[in-house]
Amino acid sequence: MTTAARATTRGVASSGARTGLLLPALLVVFFLSGMSGLIYQVVWLRMLSLAFGVTSFAVATVLCGFMGGLALGAFVAGRITHRIRRPLVGYAVAEILIGLTGLLSPLLLLGVRALYVATVEGTGLDQLLALSLVRFVYTVAVLLLPTTLMGATLPLIVRSSLLRAGTAARNVSMLYAINTLGATAGAFLTGFYLIGRYGLFASLVVAAVLNLAAGLLALALGRLQVAPEEGQADTSVDAVDERPFPVAAQRVVFVVFAVSGGLSLAYEVVWARVLSIFFDATTYGFTIMLTMVLLGIGAGSWAVSPLIQRRRNWVLIFASVEAAVGILGLLAVPLLANAVPFTDALGLYTDPGALGQFSVAFMALVSALVVLPPMFLLGATFPIAARIAGAGHADVGRRVGAVYAGNVCGAIVGAFLGGFVLVPRLGAERSLLLLGACSIALAVALAWNASVRLRAWRPATATLGAVAVALALVLSPNLFTGIFSERLRDQDVVYMDEGLENMVTVADNRVSGERKLYLNGQPQASTVGFVAGFHQLIGHLGMLLRPDATDALVIGFGGGATAGAVARHPGVAVEIVELSSAVTRAAPYFSAINGAVLERPNVTLHVDDGRNFLLLTEKKYDVITADIIRPRHAGASNLYSVEYFRLAKDALKENGVMVQWLEQLSEKQYKLLLRSFVEVFPNVSIWANGSLLVGSKQPVPVDPDALAGKFNDPELAPALAVLGLNTSEDLLNQYTGDRDEALAYLGPGPVITDNRPYVEYYRSLSKDGDRLPDASGFSHDWSKAVAR
Repeated sequence: MTTAARATTRGVASSGARTGLLLPALLVVFFLSGMSGLIYQVVWLRMLSLAFGVTSFAVATVLCGFMGGLALGAFVAGRITHRIRRPLVGYAVAEILIGLTGLLSPLLLLGVRALYVATVEGTGLDQLLALSLVRFVYTVAVLLLPTTLMGATLPLIVRSSLLRAGTAARNVSMLYAINTLGATAGAFLTGFYLIGRYGLFASLVVAAVLNLAAGLLALALGRLQVAPEEGQADTSVDAVDERPFPVAAQRVVFVVFAVSGGLSLAYEVVWARVLSIFFDATTYGFTIMLTMVLLGIGAGSWAVSPLIQRRRNWVLIFASVEAAVGILGLLAVPLLANAVPFTDALGLYTDPGALGQFSVAFMALVSALVVLPPMFLLGATFPIAARIAGAGHADVGRRVGAVYAGNVCGAIVGAFLGGFVLVPRLGAERSLLLLGACSIALAVALAWNASVRLRAWRPATATLGAVAVALALVLSPNLFTGIFSERLRDQDVVYMDEGLENMVTVADNRVSGERKLYLNGQPQASTVGFVAGFHQLIGHLGMLLRPDATDALVIGFGGGATAGAVARHPGVAVEIVELSSAVTRAAPYFSAINGAVLERPNVTLHVDDGRNFLLLTEKKYDVITADIIRPRHAGASNLYSVEYFRLAKDALKENGVMVQWLEQLSEKQYKLLLRSFVEVFPNVSIWANGSLLVGSKQPVPVDPDALAGKFNDPELAPALAVLGLNTSEDLLNQYTGDRDEALAYLGPGPVITDNRPYVEYYRSLSKDGDRLPDASGFSHDWSKAVAR
């Protein structure tokens, strides 16, 4: 052997030893990257919802902007990775830039919010679709750079990890798996710990630190790579050790994997809807579902990695996996319909109680049964698709980037169709069956192209697929009968509507005759008893304290009792803002308590997010009130934060009042809610033993004569008498205390802000001091209300 040959051999051996350490280290790097990516996604989605509202259109625009950047980054990076001599250095730069742009994102979002308001005010846009288009443009403007960089990381790190083509597929599988498992950790950590304990901004800092750590580690690892000399062939990929798959099969796989990406996001949208009904409506139910989705994808990709190098008919295997996904999709309906009886038989069912709160263990169990198996199989499809696309080709990075970009583009379409077409048009049950049928159709398409020798089996595969779908359609039980079997016991469902934002159910109790409204399975309104009366009291209180009011705003509709009470007062123009049109369509079923409020000539309905409405409106109101919105529900902190109360205060006339309900949670949570309200309004009175607050810019003294006139009104008097309010003194006896007494009761402490949504993330609060609130320390002297 010549000296040069020996030197070359030593160099190759040295390179092999160093690259042997490369892949395990890259797995650590990409785990950190996946973890940071999901932290960003969760935090950005919440921040943008504060700017644009929490309508489904607003959420969809954020997700489309996020995934569009991922697709663009993967496609562009895939095209140029083969030209980069040190792709790991390029990857490190991308990670560091992601961290920097992530830290700057709050400032950019503030600017976007200002531009959004200026654009809407300048053009007079008020249609939801037009507003959504503006939101989409600004969302893309904010997220395009960091998400494009995120999308570029996969092709770059795949290119960095390729030692030879024989290991390419395994490396892709392991990298994709570890990145997704990192995303799983990020989703769980953000939902259960980071936001609740440290807030949104601190969560962004954690994500940026993870990016910086990943980037610096990648730079250090870059020294282990031996870049080819200029003009020298890149020997890191030996592309000739394997025969490529037929071109026709590769094209079918590319299309199927793109469509599969759409189906996976559509599944996620439908599961989120169904499980939000099945579980409580808090943020933790969605966090658990998202964690199971990511865990399944990551575990599936990891499980297939030891096998992916082998020479098999991977197109046929891909078909088998898609067929299994379709069968599980078809079985999801009977599985969910029987989940409560099944878990109850095992002794694992937990009664949600009055507040509709399930245990984390129960929600995780049901999510694992329904979501984990199909997502595990879908997780295996990316390594398989990348294996088929890259086999026998030197430009593996480009091909992997193209496959990934196609899948993400499909995911964008799937998220949109799932949220805006499937669930509203077909309902969750038929949507699950349709998605299962589509997965089986993809399996048939793959099987037809798997091998020339299998062509004789094509009619059989198509027939089997059709039979499976037909059996599912015929034998599938009613999904929501099973879900509501325990919750709606002794009740008859008289109305059900799966709207764009939520599912609305109206049910009558066979024994008491009580009619209830359920939103996503949670009770929201009733026709009898304390609940009905209290909703009406919320509406009447502000109007009685401002007897000369001419303009009123009601945020949230529910059963319409609050809005109906406001609209009964003569001379007032009432505007109602309700997020879900499905809720308003149920209004006729509650005309007994809302007085057919939507048919009144003095009432105008806006289908929009309440906070977004306040952000954009230039009108000033005498009274602003809200139907009951539970603060623990997902997204509800947006309507209990200091920033929200400031928006409401700005929308009041100088002598206007805002009426706010406080749920009687633990004393700690109650004080958070009360302290946030008192922080904003310089004048506050407390009513109904601490359950209602009235805030204003200026002192609002009670005029006994004007108040007495309200009780003499022939239209109002009967409605007030039903609530036990026959005289002005009956109302004033509801008075509890003033702002000074509230401050003495509260003491120093934190407030709810957009950055720190404490009550929505209640599991992050410490358990000490969890006794119920006590209003006995207030004076209950109604003469103060008259004087002020």
